[in-house]
Order: sequence, then structure tokens, then C-alpha cells
Amino acid sequence: MTTSTTTWTAPEPVVRQLATREGFEKAVVPASGVTKALKAVLVIGVVLLAYNIFSTVRTLMENSAPASRFFEVFFSTLGTRGSTDPMLVVIVWGPVVVIPVAAILLLVSMATRNGRYETAFSSYSSGGYVAAALGLPIPFVIGRDQFVPQVIVPGPNGTPEVAHWFDGLTVMIQSLDKAGSKQLAKALTRTLKKDDVAVLASAVFPDSPPFALLVRASNTVGAQTVRAIIPGSGDLRAYVVDLKKVQGWG
Repeated sequence: MTTSTTTWTAPEPVVRQLATREGFEKAVVPASGVTKALKAVLVIGVVLLAYNIFSTVRTLMENSAPASRFFEVFFSTLGTRGSTDPMLVVIVWGPVVVIPVAAILLLVSMATRNGRYETAFSSYSSGGYVAAALGLPIPFVIGRDQFVPQVIVPGPNGTPEVAHWFDGLTVMIQSLDKAGSKQLAKALTRTLKKDDVAVLASAVFPDSPPFALLVRASNTVGAQTVRAIIPGSGDLRAYVVDLKKVQGWG
């Protein structure tokens, strides 16, 4: 196995940054179910609040009502027939419920933050590594979000033969017809279901080297990211390193 620099070798400033707990915490953000839930709850609350404000203003304008009646209309849950409308109850009182829930989730996230970082850094230090993740030219969609697959290879394993395999894979994807591209995109959608979770590349591309990994990336981040690969008892994590937080970068 060669120890020379390869296509997948991580930049030296990144390797140095992630060697310490403090540096790791600055540049890597471990996934948190609580944080994701907090974001979802906040989005729901903002959408409901915005809709209620818009609806209230529209109602006042349509009925030439004075602005002094804003809160009366804003908190009204009566429908057109004069009875309570369940949908209006959700729109009016949803944000009221969401705000304290979001506050609780925020406190939980803050309280568990140090533990998440300690666990992630410990796993990274005992068996993880950092490597470049190179994108493949085949976007796929999950929900409303578009992603691209990225290939990760441990730096020392990125031999000329592996580089040749990756180049051939890229050419193969580019040569696919519409039906072939659609079939591959479906396979990627089924396989790469979670952010920052890496799987064996052979799960989608059978002729892949046994150590090659696949991970999804937002189509907005470009063709390449740098990842901290963190083993564990469950999913294999591949967290994006924020290069802007890396000392000595750029």
C-alpha cells in the first residue's frame, strides 16, 4: 500500500485540524436527531404563522375592517358557518404549541452537544480517517431535494488502479441513456437514504473496490467535499468538514 498523496488524500491542514478535540469540534458537525426535529418544528411553526398573518390581513382588507381588529381576526377559529373550524384551530394555535416545543428541543440539543462531539471524536480518533469525497455525474432526487453521489476512498488506497476505476465509472455514467440514468438514480435513492451516512459503493456499483464508499451530498455543494469518516456500532458516518473553519486553509 502506498503512502503517497492520491486523489482522495485529505489536505494536510484538515488532518491537523481534526487531530484535536477542539479542532474537530470547530470543523465537524455530528448529526443530531434532536436538531433535525427542531428545524422541522420551527419550519412548521413559521409556515403556520406566516399563513395566519397573510389570511388575517386579507380578511381585514376584503371586509374593509379597521386594523384595530387584527388580533380579533388573527385568533379567530370560526369558519364561514359560524362554527369552530379544525383547520383554523391548527393554523391559529399551532405556532403557540410549536414555540415551547422548539424551546425544549433547543435546550435538549444544547445539553447533549458536548456528548455528541465527545463520542464522534473518540470514534474518529480510534478508527476513523479523513478523505476527499469525489462526485459522480448523476443527480437524484429525494423529496424536493436534489443530491449527487460522492465516492470516498481512504487516501492511501487511492492507487492509480483505483483512480482508473473511478474514471471508468464516471465515463460509464455519462454514457447511460435516459432509461439507464433513471434506473441508476432510483438505485441511488433507495441506497443513500440518510445525510452523512456512507455505504459500500458495491451496493450500487458491483465492481467497486471493497473499501470504496458512497455518500450523498447536496447538489449545491459542488463536485467535491472533504469528509471525516467515523465508524461505529451502527451506520458508518461521513461528516462534511467545513473548510472555512479549518485553520490555515485557503
